[in-house]
Amino acid sequence: MAEEMDVDTTPPPATKRITSATPIAPRRIQALSQDVVNKIAAGEIIVAPVHALKELIENAVDAGSTALEILIKEGGLKLLQITDNGHGIEREDLSILCERFTTSKLQTFEDLTAIGTYGFRGEALASISHIAHLSVTTRTKESSCAWKAHYADGKLVPPKPNQGAEPKPCAGRQGTQITVEDLFYNVPTRRRAFRSASEEYAKILDLVGRYAVHCVGVSFSCKKHGDSSMGISVPANARIVDRIRQVQGNAVANELIEIHTSNDRWGFKAEAWVSNANYSVKRTTLLLFINHRSVESSAIKKAVEQTYSAFLPKGGHPFVYLSLDIDPQRVDVNVHPTKREVNFLNEDEIIEIIRDEIRTRLGAVDTSRTFMTQSLLPGAKVPTIQTSTTPTGTSATASAGAQSEEPASSRRTPQQKGSTQRSYENNLVRTDSRVRKITTMFLPGPQPVTASGTSESANREEALEYETSDKEPTICRLTTIKDLRAEVHENMHNELADVFASHTFVGIVDERRRMVAIQGGVKLYLIDYAMVCNEYFYQVGLTDFGNFGSIRFDPALNLSELLTVGVNQEKIMADVDDDIDWDEVVPAVRQQLISRREMLMEYFSLEITDEGELVSIPLLTKGYTPSLAKLPHFLIRLGPHVNWLEEKACFRSFLRELASFYVPEVLPSPPHGNEEGQMDASAFPFVADMPGVDSSLFREARIRRQQPGGNQPGGAATCPFNANHVPAAPVTDEYPYNNAKNGVPGNAKGGYQVPAPGDTAHQFIAPTANDIRGPCPGLNAAANHGFLARDGIVTFNELVDAQQNVYNVGYDLSVLLAVLGLTLTDGDPITMKLSIGCDATTRTSVAPLLTGSQPGLDGHNKFEADTSLTRNDYFLTGGDNYNFNGTLFGMMTDTCQGNFNRENLALYRKQRYDQSLAENENFYFGPLSLLLFGAASFLYELMPSGTRGYAPDLETISTFFGAKQESDGSWSFTPERIPDNWTNRVLPYTNEDVTREILAMYLLHPVLFGGATGSGGFTALPTKFGSIEDGTIIEAPNTACLLYQLSMQSVPSSLNSVITPTVDALNLIADKLAPQFENLGCPNPLT
Repeated sequence: MAEEMDVDTTPPPATKRITSATPIAPRRIQALSQDVVNKIAAGEIIVAPVHALKELIENAVDAGSTALEILIKEGGLKLLQITDNGHGIEREDLSILCERFTTSKLQTFEDLTAIGTYGFRGEALASISHIAHLSVTTRTKESSCAWKAHYADGKLVPPKPNQGAEPKPCAGRQGTQITVEDLFYNVPTRRRAFRSASEEYAKILDLVGRYAVHCVGVSFSCKKHGDSSMGISVPANARIVDRIRQVQGNAVANELIEIHTSNDRWGFKAEAWVSNANYSVKRTTLLLFINHRSVESSAIKKAVEQTYSAFLPKGGHPFVYLSLDIDPQRVDVNVHPTKREVNFLNEDEIIEIIRDEIRTRLGAVDTSRTFMTQSLLPGAKVPTIQTSTTPTGTSATASAGAQSEEPASSRRTPQQKGSTQRSYENNLVRTDSRVRKITTMFLPGPQPVTASGTSESANREEALEYETSDKEPTICRLTTIKDLRAEVHENMHNELADVFASHTFVGIVDERRRMVAIQGGVKLYLIDYAMVCNEYFYQVGLTDFGNFGSIRFDPALNLSELLTVGVNQEKIMADVDDDIDWDEVVPAVRQQLISRREMLMEYFSLEITDEGELVSIPLLTKGYTPSLAKLPHFLIRLGPHVNWLEEKACFRSFLRELASFYVPEVLPSPPHGNEEGQMDASAFPFVADMPGVDSSLFREARIRRQQPGGNQPGGAATCPFNANHVPAAPVTDEYPYNNAKNGVPGNAKGGYQVPAPGDTAHQFIAPTANDIRGPCPGLNAAANHGFLARDGIVTFNELVDAQQNVYNVGYDLSVLLAVLGLTLTDGDPITMKLSIGCDATTRTSVAPLLTGSQPGLDGHNKFEADTSLTRNDYFLTGGDNYNFNGTLFGMMTDTCQGNFNRENLALYRKQRYDQSLAENENFYFGPLSLLLFGAASFLYELMPSGTRGYAPDLETISTFFGAKQESDGSWSFTPERIPDNWTNRVLPYTNEDVTREILAMYLLHPVLFGGATGSGGFTALPTKFGSIEDGTIIEAPNTACLLYQLSMQSVPSSLNSVITPTVDALNLIADKLAPQFENLGCPNPLT
């Protein structure tokens, strides 16, 4: 039998007593010990690791820090460390640092009414020291060394037994590092309450993300202990929208609206970035800061959700970042132990103002939504559209006169003949011009209101109410009009007419230059729509001559006043040397128009009274009204620019002026409007009804076609086609590398293995016959490992990401090289795509933007130019400047003797220069060719491996270049790859780094800029770099500024053919490159 156990029947403290139990003797009230009090307080303030970190982040920001590094282990329970570069803590203050109610931010209770810092109670570090092992390492600007101290229960303690407790001197940088270990080690019940470390880490990332978004000018990085990747990494110079992009992702950042509002009565101002109606998620994300403190407010959150309920689909919720600055005297910050909540006066009024502002801004931009739609399948029936003649509108009256026997609005060129041949995927036309767009069914949204209280659209024109006239159409028998119509018919370009008859409007490319893109069949066209619209309205005028509708004015307009306005406009545009008596122009033109008012009314529906009042102007096309702001200019030009003496010339010149009046004017882009939608719904759709397309439009309208193929060397005729394009494999949380995603800066911390062990997505796969490879070994290797799209069709963002993740190229240099790839190697700045090898324009471009070029990195003298290290000169091998040349690789290895350093490669570059100059009659070496020295520096700066001591040896270089040495000593090609167990460089390779290498290599063996002129001749370019002569170019930032200047250069294909970057390329350079150089004070070559 088991022995009986002695059981203590005394109930423990604070337990329930059952009814039958003996009453417990009364206890005396006693004061708690200070240790118990401190631990209870600590448990109220530090509820979880995230609360401890919040206090530490706020202390760091209060200390003027601009960089915060956070390290987490086991969700912060095992280790929570934060390092800043702030002011530091004085050595004398370390003794009382962790005592309760010690602070540098508050002295009297009244100071709470104007508190402007995060901390004020002096309890954070004290609380942490009672429930964790705390150590502090700090250094001030004036201190010669750092000091490290350890704390327990609010007091200094020795780091090890038998040692002193006073702070110890140590090495360290300016700022403070606080290390919290074994959080809640002495509160086991609280520690056991945490379910998982990953859940606590997620809370920490959420907190760090909130402060990273709000604290502009402060960099944040947060990662798990032992991980090479960052959970969050935000640079100090990032704007708020970029910070949101880094923390919340592109989906949010691309749909943000900026809001600013304030109210002096209630003493607040607010800044917000909120998502528009295109973005919605299952849960509301509210980043709320009041006086720069991250807080929660159920009232504000509820008001935001109620506001968005009118704009988002059911179940959709927004993203909102809201920063409120409220008069400190109106805010009570001492409400909650963790400072999670604050109280402020006039809460309801402030919330209402913010809600109204959000509602107003959402309504102002709620003119477009993104929907998932199904593409039109080949052979599918096209829904027919029933036209309606029901008039719409509300104000000024327009009378649609009877049209001629063949009105312009009823004609279309036949299209789409039946075919039994098989349709290949790359030839399928997936749009149909007969299908009405869903956007044309939307009612116009509310227009932005100007200061005068009227909408912008109302300022430009008023809505029209159409009335139909019973007047019979007039058949024009004038010989002069028939001759003008015959001229149009004789000059008609049948192919172009088919394009316009069946085109699909793609969108506006440049509203200032009035360039739009349209699709015709499988081709895309970039056209000047002003020129095309001018021709269209001219032909409408000829077709409907004598049968125009009219736009009537009620009341009539004073002709003299209109002409005076027109004269003032002409004065601005006129040459100062023109001998014009402007005072005589208005009465002369007025008299001319009044004297011919009967003809103008009969032929053109331009009605003018005897008293000189304008009653109506011609209506050419129902559904489109010209800009009445152009009316004075149109009328004044009818005097000197119309030939009133000869009938045919009169009709031609009048209709040309009328067509110019109808061409849409160039308007600045509205801040929240949809310019593309405005164009699609106004003038351009009528172009499909153009009776005939003049062949001169190929020249005058500057139409540029994207051909689906080509036959130049290395061009589309020989370019492989991969029908199953797969984008580059993105980096993941498990294998983050530099965590560069979506074209934004990564961590800029290298020294890791590429590809990472276990990362199956980035293992080597040899390219197939359908994959494009080009002249750059580094890009080819990245594509063979999936860091770039394996078929060789890459995007701008993929290029920027891959350079950072694989080679630890700095973000600035990654952007520069990607921009050069798009603008100077014939990529497409519109689609932001390019081929890393041959011409794949059909898959990368909207329209060819450079004339006479060979799209892709194979393009001559753009990336790998004459004197390439291992590729042939373009003109020496029939255009093959992209395939590996074993002979040239052998020459390079012989020159370098197994050490591919700067001195040896500079010598080899000089040898290649001399060789090309001697053998290539089309040899060219311009200032931009200096970038080739930068490409050579990649061999010893980017390709060496840390596992081999970063030595630029033959084994590493040959693997990257795809060079295999045969038994006879020659070199053959094998697909490029990243060497086994390869680790990249530790520090990023930046613009300043590469420019210093370019100039260092160049100065070792200077060469002339210029080109061959045949028969051994050479023409030198008068190029000087003054900065090189005075020696200052090797000093930062002059080196990077030179690189910026070089990237702006035009690039000759040969001495007789110059390629000029288009406005799209220059805009891309300004948008992507300028931010990388502006902090260096570089002059902008585009201004």
